[in-house]
Amino acid sequence: MKKKSKFEIREEELDKLYKEKHPDYKPDPFMKDDVEQMLKGIPLKKVKKAKRIWNKRCKWIVGRERRKEQIYRCFTGSYKTRFSFYAFTDAALILLYLYGYVPEEEIDRVEDEGDDKEVREVLDKYQDSIPKVKEVYEKLKDGLFSGKVPMNIHTLSFGAGQLFTYAVKSIIDTLERLHKDKKYRKRRYYGGVFDWDEAVLFSGLIYEYYKKGGRDEK
Repeated sequence: MKKKSKFEIREEELDKLYKEKHPDYKPDPFMKDDVEQMLKGIPLKKVKKAKRIWNKRCKWIVGRERRKEQIYRCFTGSYKTRFSFYAFTDAALILLYLYGYVPEEEIDRVEDEGDDKEVREVLDKYQDSIPKVKEVYEKLKDGLFSGKVPMNIHTLSFGAGQLFTYAVKSIIDTLERLHKDKKYRKRRYYGGVFDWDEAVLFSGLIYEYYKKGGRDEK
């Protein structure tokens, strides 16, 4: 029997306490429509493609040793800080793809043969779609990554590379679990307590607000 997570246990405890105070309580799946619409908009096939691209282009920067290396680059003026910038652009492109902005043919080109220049060409077209992407990209796209690299370029590149890489991985993992685990998906209909990975999708980059044609656009 699978061991319950602390979040599942906490949800059950809260539900039990509420029922004791309100015997007629019937849980209302207030998030059901949003969850189902999100999974319809981001089918499992799309999630798997995003995961493949993430593994190919972003995974390298994950982990303690890589993080320490990139911190070292920041303090030694290494042009290899550019690699953190590439991690950001790759992750940002995957995010824009998941949320419906980057067409299949363009993401396929990046997956099959795209180099960093092609990634940026696609990102240039769609960066405006999600303000959180644009704010960072606008500050870094013309940054100096050779010679005496400014410290602000080092630090912003490092932070953006780490932040977006981990955030996109959290979104991919949560979406994949929602698609594959029916019991887990039904629990999410009621909101509840989110772990950090889930919170990126359900609180930080809410699909209904940031997707193409989402609530913010309307």
